[in-house]
Amino acid sequence: MGTRISVFFMLTFLILIVTFFNGEFSSLMGYVAALSISSLMLIFLLVCKNPKLVFAIYGIFGSLIALSSCSFIPESAHYVDFIWIIVCTFVVYLGGHKRLGLAILIFNAIGIGYFLYFRHNIHISIIEPASNLQLTGTYLEILLSLFILAYLMYQFIHFQEYNDKQIKLINASLVAQNNVIEKQNSENVALLKEIHHRVKNNLQIIVSLLRLQKNELNSEESRAHFQEAINRVLVMSSIHQKLYQQENLINVNLKQYLEELISELKTLFENHKQIDIKITCEFPHMGLKTMVPVGLIINELVSNSLKYAFKKSENGKIEILIKKTNKGFILGYSDNGEWIEENDKNGFGLELVEVFTNQLNGKRSFEINEQGSNYLFELEFAD
Repeated sequence: MGTRISVFFMLTFLILIVTFFNGEFSSLMGYVAALSISSLMLIFLLVCKNPKLVFAIYGIFGSLIALSSCSFIPESAHYVDFIWIIVCTFVVYLGGHKRLGLAILIFNAIGIGYFLYFRHNIHISIIEPASNLQLTGTYLEILLSLFILAYLMYQFIHFQEYNDKQIKLINASLVAQNNVIEKQNSENVALLKEIHHRVKNNLQIIVSLLRLQKNELNSEESRAHFQEAINRVLVMSSIHQKLYQQENLINVNLKQYLEELISELKTLFENHKQIDIKITCEFPHMGLKTMVPVGLIINELVSNSLKYAFKKSENGKIEILIKKTNKGFILGYSDNGEWIEENDKNGFGLELVEVFTNQLNGKRSFEINEQGSNYLFELEFAD
């Protein structure tokens, strides 16, 4: 567009130079200056390919030439100069210069005001009746300037239509790509749900095999150990079941999952169904890689509390707190049961707690007091 406008300017001012070649020298010099600028800008465009700068230069120098003509050429009525000022202002905006366009507009408004208040009456007193040739030349210049203005508006509308067409094509392409992505995403979701479902089924098969083996055992201690192993597998199985039953296949609803897990654990300990368990989670969801070790840690702690801490009391309380920190999260666990020292119970469950704590790059502290036992885990989210 910048190249076409430059060529159009060159032809216009070349016609005006030929028309007014025998006219006033001052007017002719203005056309020569405009032709020179148009020629230089055309060369600049062909070399540097920077149309925005060209539009700015047209607006600045064109306005200066038109206002200079109004101030320093008293023999003319300057009707055409006002049209050229409008053309120059429009060219700046056409090049995308909003602030410069406003500055040029203000500059031209001040220049026109100066002409009307300080130069117009002087010019009126000097101007002599124009000949038919001069009137014809003025009429020709007005027609050419209006034609240029119309051409600029046509280019602007054409440019907008082209942009709208390109935007529609891009939108259509994006819609098509989005449909493909949505289809692929739906297929991936279905596949991922199927994977979680199959993992859950495989874990359920393991649970069934362990239960069959458990029924073959005569020792109550061995049965208890098998039940603990079954519980640990059920923890992992329930997480995968949660994932394929919900829309979000990445994160697990943390509080809901823990409530269901603890409810299942309480059913395994018939004598402790009245234990009050309070869960406080300060964030709603947790990823699968983090949820599995957290679920297993809580499984071991709740199982130990139900087995050992409330032998003398049925009105027990367990509190679980999960709180987000800058580096990860805190898992707090406490009960009001009667415990012996932790070091006296170096069982397999506590070893697993230590393993899962290390898996989440964490550390734990433990204390027993008159109110019961307290665990505090400082953990990080799994990558």
